[in-house]
Amino acid sequence: MAPTAVKPKVIIVGAGIGGLVLAILLEQAGVPYEILERATVVRPLGSALALGVNVMPFFKQAGLYDEIMGIGKVFNELVVFNENREPVIQRDLRSEVEMYRQNKPIQRLSALPVPSRLSVHKMNPAGGQGAVTAMHDAIILANWINAIPSTSVNDIEMAFREYKEERFLNAVASFKSCQSAGKILEKNMIAAAARFVLKMIPSWVWNTALQPVHKKIIENRPQVAFLPLTEDLGTVPPAYQPSLHRTLSVR
Repeated sequence: MAPTAVKPKVIIVGAGIGGLVLAILLEQAGVPYEILERATVVRPLGSALALGVNVMPFFKQAGLYDEIMGIGKVFNELVVFNENREPVIQRDLRSEVEMYRQNKPIQRLSALPVPSRLSVHKMNPAGGQGAVTAMHDAIILANWINAIPSTSVNDIEMAFREYKEERFLNAVASFKSCQSAGKILEKNMIAAAARFVLKMIPSWVWNTALQPVHKKIIENRPQVAFLPLTEDLGTVPPAYQPSLHRTLSVR
């Protein structure tokens, strides 16, 4: 029997931030899904998510940007304190704003239903990239799932191969970055020496040295292919996104 064009049913294991974003997108794409979550109640985690330009296109496409900005707090400086509330690392973030210019209110595009449960990240918390990485995974995977032409095994496997090829290197880079950040915050002489050096370096030197790294991070801001695209206003254009440009025809 020839494969049909029916959308495959997706089983999402875990109602964390990545699972919820994927569910939101599959709902909009008309792809059937089911979420499996072992927790029976929502537990307050007592923490927050740091969200940057990397996920703002998604929030704009989903019509959630204004709400996020309304309940969130904008910060222009990153400060890491020790247990005595003494700053050990300080970095000015204002120089990065012009790279992406996504800090202005926009017109709401649409309003999507959003589940209320969030979960913790899987990477080292010191890097602060777990939530963003999970959302990027969901966006890219949703694009490829929506473009699956049939429920044949070959088509499904091809979609996951494309997803892995697009996300693997970025995910590894985020993992290593979180590891490095975690080592700087360890309680040993090497980490203490590294923090001391970082504290003594002037902000302009710090920003200049890290600008290529920040630029590469800022370039990675994917969009959802089957939702209205958002205008990009930054001086640093987004990197080429295979799952966007190769699936735009599938709406």
